Amino acid sequence: MNFSEDLRALTTLANGSRVDAPLFPGYGTLATVLVPSGATVVSVRAEPVRLPWAFASVALGLTCAAVAAWLAFAQCRYEESPT
Repeated sequence: MNFSEDLRALTTLANGSRVDAPLFPGYGTLATVLVPSGATVVSVRAEPVRLPWAFASVALGLTCAAVAAWLAFAQCRYEESPT
């Protein structure tokens, strides 16, 4: 598995307790987990970073695209109108 900064590793020890394990790029770009002794299960999951204002950015982009399309349409109608 390739390393990514949004990966998290969780190990389950023999006594049932769960411990976060350090995860880092090992050989080149491969993900490497330092597993504590006595671990019976190692799970790696991705936790993507949430971007602040993501919804507002998408809404603003769609609004700008709609305004640009409206302006382009209005310009075409203005150029085609007889004077």
